[in-house]
Amino acid sequence: MDAVAAGRWARRISARARQRRRALIVGLSGTAAAGLALPFTTASPEAASILAVAAMALLAGQRWALGVIIVAELALVRALLPIALQPPLDHGAALAWVSLAAMVPGILTMRRGAAALALLAMRRRTSAACRLIHAALLVLALLCGCGPWL
Repeated sequence: MDAVAAGRWARRISARARQRRRALIVGLSGTAAAGLALPFTTASPEAASILAVAAMALLAGQRWALGVIIVAELALVRALLPIALQPPLDHGAALAWVSLAAMVPGILTMRRGAAALALLAMRRRTSAACRLIHAALLVLALLCGCGPWL
């Protein structure tokens, strides 16, 4: 094995380790966000339970779960934002803010989630399919962020 092939192999191994580390962070933060959002029974407990199941699937090594996590987190943002922005800052609003903060790592991985959703929805992960789904996720994020005021 020459030096170029050895370097390529080492980069591939480090990239896989980095990807596992990022998936662990997204899975743990998704589990925490789902657990914190479940006490709000009026604020979409279905999305919180979907987020919990998808986070557990991601922690188990299922890469498809990343796309489901992003969609569930966007639905929870839509449900928790009005609770977090209520005028009297009580324990419920503080819990909603902590839950929203725990969703940040998952939402930041939207581009990788678009690739996972492209595999789920279109069977082939082409760059055009990934761009299309990423654009749709960005529009969904915009609608979920502004949704309580529309």
